[in-house]
Amino acid sequence: MNKLRKYLPIILIITPIILSSCFFFDPVPEQFRIKIDSAGTPVSLTTNDTLVIKLYGYIGNDTCYWFHHYQSVREDYSLNLTVWGMHNVAYRKGCPSSQVYLNGQEYRVYPLYSGVFELNIQQPDGTWLKKNVTVN
Repeated sequence: MNKLRKYLPIILIITPIILSSCFFFDPVPEQFRIKIDSAGTPVSLTTNDTLVIKLYGYIGNDTCYWFHHYQSVREDYSLNLTVWGMHNVAYRKGCPSSQVYLNGQEYRVYPLYSGVFELNIQQPDGTWLKKNVTVN
């Protein structure tokens, strides 16, 4: 009991600081699929080239939205790609309004094999945006 009285003032000071800190009350950021409006690719290229895919799409309406990562499954003649974003709910933080876009975020594919390379980009509703690139 005597030890508790000794540490009670410290406990009374530290407890409100811990309980009011951002990491304690802030919700975990949410992950979501970004809707891709278009994917810029060349029509054709050679096997020595790197396929650069420029992705365009709307991410969110304030700065609490951002691009997070790609998820991909590559086979010899195809690529299935999902583009993930994050949203920090952050009800205790200010997120200035701003339209957030991918603006040509790049994804690179190499090496390529001769033939038709199929690009499949998964959309939030489960559909696929498909593009083909001829590799010579």
